[in-house]
Amino acid sequence: MNTNTATSALEKVRTIASMAGVPLRWQDENQHCLACHCDMGNGRTQMIFIFHMGATPEGQDIVAFSSPCVQLQDDGRGGWISINPADLLRMNSQLVWGSFAVETAGDKQYLVVRDTQIVDTMEVEEFRAHLGLVSRIADDYESRFGVDIF
Repeated sequence: MNTNTATSALEKVRTIASMAGVPLRWQDENQHCLACHCDMGNGRTQMIFIFHMGATPEGQDIVAFSSPCVQLQDDGRGGWISINPADLLRMNSQLVWGSFAVETAGDKQYLVVRDTQIVDTMEVEEFRAHLGLVSRIADDYESRFGVDIF
């Protein structure tokens, strides 16, 4: 992936976020990921990360909105002890927006809620919808465990 293309796409997202009144900050010094801390109400918060996913066959940049729900733990046999994969697939089939996915950050794996959007066609209200829905679904799932980590 071209770093200049990714940074340019994320700068466009920052412009849209600014029009939406949402402050985004760079998550890393290489400007590969944007981050936003959302107030979910009732003392709960949720992190949202936005990063460049690639491009459509026509060359339109795609970004992902991603919010962690839970850190996955290896059970020593290559399985995950904190979530049943069949339950995850059932939950995915019930989502009307986004999907559950597994992402790696450093040496840890996380269950996240993720959705994607073509940058050039994204409007302010779409940005708000992606941010709000991804964070709400992730926070709802996280709250099932009785925690507010992310």
